[in-house]
Amino acid sequence: MKRRIAFVIRVITLPPVMIAALLLLCWEAKRSLFSGVGELALSVLFLMVLPLLAYPLQPLIPKLRAAGRQGQRNFAFVTTFVGYTAAVIYGVLEHVEPGLMVIYASYFASYCLLLLMNYVGLKASGHACGIAGPMILAIYTLGHLWCIVPCVLLGALVAWSSLELGRHTARELIFGALAALVGFGAGVLTAA
Repeated sequence: MKRRIAFVIRVITLPPVMIAALLLLCWEAKRSLFSGVGELALSVLFLMVLPLLAYPLQPLIPKLRAAGRQGQRNFAFVTTFVGYTAAVIYGVLEHVEPGLMVIYASYFASYCLLLLMNYVGLKASGHACGIAGPMILAIYTLGHLWCIVPCVLLGALVAWSSLELGRHTARELIFGALAALVGFGAGVLTAA
């Protein structure tokens, strides 16, 4: 039963789900972040839809299909790079609201940092980064201290589920969360 609960927690907290939750929360609580519904839709496209395209497209590409799950993961790195890069380029060219630019730049910087960490052998959890990032951004963007408690509780549940399922070690979770925190700092500096 514990493993089933842990699995459900991991599924409902997948990074694309958390991105959508962050953007919709910002739309409801701080609509001025977006120039309109079109910019919200573009944000969802860049940060959620494009990265997710790896999953339906991977089986259609013979070389990636033959590589199985690893081919899917590798292709997801490519589609994520495309989406996050497009977000930053759009943000710069369209002079988006600084708070939205912080979101775009934070995701891009966190992604680059995760790649670097994993390249040098410091395995970092992308799931932990994908949870910590939206929580940090929600607290920053909305400016409400009440956000801290649910964010900490959600982070603890995700950490427990990852450890319970053996998906990550505590160290990998910490490195993933640190990547989100450093990425957020880079995002703030970029948008300043």
